[in-house]
Amino acid sequence: MAKTRNANAERRALRNARLIVVLCGPSHSGKSAFARRFANGFTIINSDDVRKSLTGNPELSEHEGSVWAEFSARKHIALRAGQNIILDACHLSSRARRHALEDVDDTHRKICIVFDCPFHVIRKRCLRERRISLAVAREIWNRFEKPTLQELLREGFDEVYFISTGVVVL
Repeated sequence: MAKTRNANAERRALRNARLIVVLCGPSHSGKSAFARRFANGFTIINSDDVRKSLTGNPELSEHEGSVWAEFSARKHIALRAGQNIILDACHLSSRARRHALEDVDDTHRKICIVFDCPFHVIRKRCLRERRISLAVAREIWNRFEKPTLQELLREGFDEVYFISTGVVVL
């Protein structure tokens, strides 16, 4: 009986938990479009928006330290307010994803959505949208260390989803 009561309490706690969704993938892989589409009830913190507000340019720059400090500050404000949060940035490495979860406690359910997109699709989107140069998009795509499910669970995520050029793999 005690196990059932504990399981029911855990299920209720998960239903009431706030969400922090970490989007992970190269530039132009669909992260921002996904965030806008599913943002109802979420605070979106977008690294390109932060970069543009600080430097006037969404491309990588020599000001990355201040960009990530501001990104982190916005995350902490949203956490303190108990909001549902979408962190819209590349999160190219394990270190970046661990940084995204820094100071996130158990009141937030931690979800990672990995966008795996071939470069020919990214190239097409980059040329169409003209947000960043093709050279920067290629550099970001080359640096992307596509994580495995096991890596993401070890990093502290409660749920993980993989999206590959429009196909969702659960």
